[in-house]
Amino acid sequence: AVTALEADGRKEAVAALIRFLKTQNDRQASGLSPADYRVVRSVIASLGEIGDPSAIEELTAVKISNWPSAMVRAADEALGKLK
Repeated sequence: AVTALEADGRKEAVAALIRFLKTQNDRQASGLSPADYRVVRSVIASLGEIGDPSAIEELTAVKISNWPSAMVRAADEALGKLK
């Protein structure tokens, strides 16, 4: 589903990915299990590939939502593609 949304690339698809990441950022603040990390990492990478600057806020929130350092690096990489 994440790959399909990335391929779509329209504003609605980007908005769905951003909403999903926001939900995961909120969940991570109270303790998300590592089993969910793979999907979140895919969403982060897709947002970077799409390159829509509307993702900046949620990608930046990854840095303060208690994610492991690998997730923070993925968010940094995605943010680098947006600039």
